[in-house]
Amino acid sequence: GLTSDGTAYCWGGNKTNQLGDGTRTNRDHPVAVGGGLTFASISAGEGMTCGLSRAQGPVCWGRNEKGQLGDGGTAAQPSPTPIKP
Repeated sequence: GLTSDGTAYCWGGNKTNQLGDGTRTNRDHPVAVGGGLTFASISAGEGMTCGLSRAQGPVCWGRNEKGQLGDGGTAAQPSPTPIKP
């Protein structure tokens, strides 16, 4: 979810850090995405989430075993991580 001020919230399963709160704890209520960023938009995928941060540009977090976060690696990321073009 995205509030009108750009704060991002996620909830649900968190096995692969896809909630972006820095944990792997499942959440049954919305928790703020870590990093103190504000977003213009966010989009969730299977086990990962990406967003357009107002300060850092595109960032992603969560599952990454196939490099789908675009950060140049394959390690899961527990909080928003800038993509590398």
